[in-house]
Amino acid sequence: RLNTIDAEGQRLSRLVDAILKLSRLESRSTPMNEEVVDVGDLIRPLVMSHEAFVNDAGLTLEYDAEPDVIVYGDRDMLRQATANLISNAVRYTPAPGKITVSVKRGDVMAAIAVRDTGIGLTPEEAKMVFQRFWRADSGRARATGGLGVGLSVVKEIVDQHNGWVRVEGRPNEGACFTVYVPLYTNESEKKKGNRPRFGTN
Repeated sequence: RLNTIDAEGQRLSRLVDAILKLSRLESRSTPMNEEVVDVGDLIRPLVMSHEAFVNDAGLTLEYDAEPDVIVYGDRDMLRQATANLISNAVRYTPAPGKITVSVKRGDVMAAIAVRDTGIGLTPEEAKMVFQRFWRADSGRARATGGLGVGLSVVKEIVDQHNGWVRVEGRPNEGACFTVYVPLYTNESEKKKGNRPRFGTN
């Protein structure tokens, strides 16, 4: 019973921290520290730091990044969004499974994708995944520590970068979450201290 109380207390502490983080993001109380960021170089050490965590779950992790994918954004926020997506993929991918993180450059958008071979989701679930406290297979998520806040944080971070998140998947066939952030295309505007103008997709 004491172990159960301790586990629930730790879970509650994590939940409070996650809610506070989301609230600060939504209120814009913490200003973005924007700079020119090479997304591939930013995400590579993050993926490496998660490798042991992924392997301990009985999964494999792959990383593929195109060169010179440059955005104008907050390094810590982009790292947090990607870390949340990796943690979410691990939570819903039973062993043996595979998680693939990729960075690609489009015409006007950078794409950070986290694909898994997990339990997947239905079209109806895909419409709900970014709602606060919503969790697929809630009983299993509770057992593995899911709080139902991580994807809401991802969406808020991406919104603040003038981007969007897309989720694709099918039940028992895995899922893919892709973050789209506008590419940085005009160095002269940054030197003037202005936000760069982005193309539309």
